[in-house]
Amino acid sequence: MVATPRARATVRSLTSNAACTGAAVRYTHTMKTAFTLFSLLLIGCTPDEPKEAVLICNGYTELCERSLDEVVFPGTHNSMASTSAGFTAGLSANQNPTVLEQLADGIRLLNFDVYEGDSALALCHGLCELGEINHLDTLAQIGTFLDENPGEVIIITYEDHAPLEDIAAELDQAGLASQAYLHEGGDWPTLQALREANTRLFVAVQSNEPAPAPLHNLWTWVWDTPYAFDDIEAFNCDQNRGQTTNPLFQVNHWVGTPVGLPNEAA
Repeated sequence: MVATPRARATVRSLTSNAACTGAAVRYTHTMKTAFTLFSLLLIGCTPDEPKEAVLICNGYTELCERSLDEVVFPGTHNSMASTSAGFTAGLSANQNPTVLEQLADGIRLLNFDVYEGDSALALCHGLCELGEINHLDTLAQIGTFLDENPGEVIIITYEDHAPLEDIAAELDQAGLASQAYLHEGGDWPTLQALREANTRLFVAVQSNEPAPAPLHNLWTWVWDTPYAFDDIEAFNCDQNRGQTTNPLFQVNHWVGTPVGLPNEAA
């Protein structure tokens, strides 16, 4: 007697959802064989063992074991100044996508120009009349991204035109101060260590004034290349700011216009 479709389906379902000892089970030809196989499956099969979660850091398992100074963080210049956020194309905009969209695209270093606004800190590029977004609201969005992506580590650098105490206060108000890593020298932590400690944010300011926690003085830890290029043939890795003995290296890599905006035609 040929096995019914129901009997065949039972055997197939069990083999696809259990880890069985022995070779693959063939379709049955008789009802008796089907029941025999069913019995063997119950005895010889065990549920799949729970798979251990794969640890991911900034998109890759391999990066978890690397220290922060051994990882490339793709970044954007004047990250806040996007046409999507209302900045003026050709006058103040450096980007097209918003900060959140940049993070979703894989950007992990954000560069902000922060100013004192009328009632709160604002992110502007030069004249705030040509575009601005609220600093605290932007930090809150970054906090949400970190909460929703527990394997991601982010760097924020500031061109600061506001008191450092106010920047630190708004980081605290946004709930980011407790998630910020404070480097006091020695070896840099791995991304896995930052993830486990939930200190997945590194924040630095360009000012040389004493920086309150969790801020760092950027050029104490970083050195960078020139950034005023009008042709791709002019790109180089010459020293610009900071000392070449500093542990972190920032590569500036874009072609600009005479007014300091990106040249999209290049």
